[in-house]
Amino acid sequence: MAEIDKFEMMEVLTKKQEEERQRKAKAKKRNYIVGFSITAALLVCLAVIYTLSATIWLVDVASLPYVTYSYSADNNGEKTATITKFNPEVIEKDGVSVQVYPHKFVIPKTVNGLKVTGIANSAFANFTELETIIMPDTIEYIGDYAFYGCTNLKNITFSKNISHLGEGAFDATAYWNNLSESEVHVIADILYKVGSDVIEPNTVLLYNEDSYIPDVFNSGSYKYIYMEDWGDEINQWSNALFADNDNVVYVEIPSFINEIPENSFKNCKNLMGVGLTDSTTRIGDGAFSNCTSLIHVEINESVISIGSEAFLNTGISDITLPSTMENIGSGAFKNCLNIVNFTWPSNLNIPVSAFEGCTNLTSFSFDESGYEQISAIGSKAFKDTSLSEFTFPKNVQVIAESVLENVDELETVYLYQGKLTYDHYDNEVLLGVTRIEPNAFKGSTGQNSKLSSIILLDDNKNKVTPAGELNFPISLQNTATSSSSGSIFANTSVSKVTFPANVSKTAPDMFANDLNLKEVNFELKHVGTQYVGMKYIGFRSFYNTGLENIVIPNTVETIESNAFENSAMLKNVTLPDETSKFTTISSSLFAGCVSLESVNINSNIYTIKQQAFVKNYSLNYVYIPFNDLSETASDDAKSKLTIEPGTFAQAREEGSDTKLAIFLNIKESNADNNRMPSPIFEVDNEGNYVLDEHGERIMKSAGWYDDTCKVYWKGMWEFNDQGVPTPIVG
Repeated sequence: MAEIDKFEMMEVLTKKQEEERQRKAKAKKRNYIVGFSITAALLVCLAVIYTLSATIWLVDVASLPYVTYSYSADNNGEKTATITKFNPEVIEKDGVSVQVYPHKFVIPKTVNGLKVTGIANSAFANFTELETIIMPDTIEYIGDYAFYGCTNLKNITFSKNISHLGEGAFDATAYWNNLSESEVHVIADILYKVGSDVIEPNTVLLYNEDSYIPDVFNSGSYKYIYMEDWGDEINQWSNALFADNDNVVYVEIPSFINEIPENSFKNCKNLMGVGLTDSTTRIGDGAFSNCTSLIHVEINESVISIGSEAFLNTGISDITLPSTMENIGSGAFKNCLNIVNFTWPSNLNIPVSAFEGCTNLTSFSFDESGYEQISAIGSKAFKDTSLSEFTFPKNVQVIAESVLENVDELETVYLYQGKLTYDHYDNEVLLGVTRIEPNAFKGSTGQNSKLSSIILLDDNKNKVTPAGELNFPISLQNTATSSSSGSIFANTSVSKVTFPANVSKTAPDMFANDLNLKEVNFELKHVGTQYVGMKYIGFRSFYNTGLENIVIPNTVETIESNAFENSAMLKNVTLPDETSKFTTISSSLFAGCVSLESVNINSNIYTIKQQAFVKNYSLNYVYIPFNDLSETASDDAKSKLTIEPGTFAQAREEGSDTKLAIFLNIKESNADNNRMPSPIFEVDNEGNYVLDEHGERIMKSAGWYDDTCKVYWKGMWEFNDQGVPTPIVG
């Protein structure tokens, strides 16, 4: 190729290279501009987000010194916050602690990123310096007495979305005091206050002019008020809206009220009737409590829930509960004195104190399926009623505390006999009552109930045990839940009781003051190489009963103090023998058993506690066979026998010329004075004992026995032909 051609070609290439270089440079510049623009946009977005977050965070932080929150999830699972307490700053001023907080408080919409939806009960109560409250529209719930006592609170911006307004939420505030008494007042579609001048005496509250008026209220002596006239926007009431209003005599619950709020008509003592619509589904806690003139309420099929103490202390006498009912709260019919008969739906358990204090309730029943379906009856459910008999459904496992306490007309209780089955792991499964709690059947103090029978039933409700005695189901394991409280059958008229082998412990005061109790039996069960049965007799289990004789099985290891105290008819007691683990006679065990003639003390017993045999006027003698304290015994053995102060005191009635003979299987020289307090005898000026006319030392003060007893140590007595210890003559 010619040189000229090469040059021209190089020139052309150079020109093209320059154009490519310029193109790349422009592209690079364009990329820089685009990149910078994107970066700038991102920075702006981050700045905006930061600013918004900081603003929200600052609002949250501003509220933190003044309020405490709780957190929960709403029905949709969204976590929300509730203000639970207002926290003023406390400063020292002139040596006095002073609360400091703003006169105006803005409730934040969010805290820690969560929506603030509620104000809890009494959260702001009694902060008298508060003047203004501003609520965001996130607030849905205002609790009872939330702002009560904020006497200077007069300016309130309400949330538009309040769905629950608690009782007395703004009572005793400037806002409340400024509300007109001649008008009704609405907060966020909730009827909050009906002025005292609106409802006059003998007022019948109706929904509208088309409402049905019961004949008894259809006369010119009553004033009619139509709630429809109070405003179309109303769709709910605040809690306790009409509480303590003595002017309302009848009310028709309007159709827009699905749930009658808590305490709506509490203490309306002249309210005589209530009409429910098919829209009413729930009756709130205490809704009609203490409406003493309320006689009749017809519970519609639409009602599925009755709250706690809803009809407490009312005059209702006839209520039919629909089978569709899903829940009844504690004390729902407590102290309803006019209820005589009641039929309970079989699909519901019976709540705590359901009929407590219904003193005229004589008949209670549930249909046949109730025996199969009901599984729980709450404590005190029938306390202070007048039932004469009661049947516990077969699936009830716990006889609750005081469930039939003070039911003095109660004669017979029916229980399922229980059943023992095994699961697929070969574990025992018990069906039936497993525990009876304190005071379950206790009669009134000073007036024993008529209860004499617990009759066991089979699966078909057939009787399997006779009347006139107490029999417990095979499933029963415990007769007490506390070591200090029992009284299950105290003050009853039970005459015979049999404890099955599966019951190992009697409850404290279990049969206390049952003077009709004459016979107690303890069944035993042979398991392997030993017997199982009663192990523990509780404190005062048989205090002041009518027992005459009792045989305590060798399975018993402990008898607590006072177990037989004041059982004045008790004559003969057989304690566990030396093959048992029974080693201690507890304090006051037989105190006041004035008819007690004989009791055996086995050779394993090494502790007899104070007052154990006080006032045993009829006791022939006492033999303490403890035989480890021989002359060759070790020092430890010599000090083992313990007889506490006053164990044998007042053994004879005043003026008696006989003494209780006490025979010990140890020598006086082996007695450890620390464990067997010695009596103190009178001495003369020379230190010699003062003797009585019989040559006996005169006791000055008692140790473990007193001057109504005569003690014979080993070597001072012998067994006669009948095996009875007898003093050695001479």
